[in-house]
Amino acid sequence: MPLHKYPPAIWKSLKLKEGIYTRLPAHYLKSLNDTEKPTPVHWRPHGLKYRLNPKTGQRERVQDVPVLPYFPPEADEGLWGGEGWISGFRYANNDKLTSRVRKLWRPQLFSRQLYSEILDNTFPIAVTMRTLDLIDAAYGFDFYILKVSCQIF
Repeated sequence: MPLHKYPPAIWKSLKLKEGIYTRLPAHYLKSLNDTEKPTPVHWRPHGLKYRLNPKTGQRERVQDVPVLPYFPPEADEGLWGGEGWISGFRYANNDKLTSRVRKLWRPQLFSRQLYSEILDNTFPIAVTMRTLDLIDAAYGFDFYILKVSCQIF
């Protein structure tokens, strides 16, 4: 039975006893079962369903609408840490009474030499500051790459 014809969500229900499903590594099968949503990069969730309006004092519904970034082809050549291009609007002259102007926000990229202890080699890679923070949180470049490989966007 070719596994690629079915979505990964139903692989478990197929209960395949042989074939490629049984040969997949345990960490990959675990990543398929993880239903955690990735950490938001470009927005902060409110965590509330309702809040009081400071002017009127009435309850209003709060929506957590994620900001979806666009990943250009250059994003595949570096480590952007989940950041991407965000398009939106800004007010001309920072005055709310003027017209809105289209704006494109791009992450700031830095060229860094990252050292891999496993390969004993340095790599020149374009990274964002968020990626450098994630590498520090993972205690090194190798651990970051091993952790992120299961969570490819």
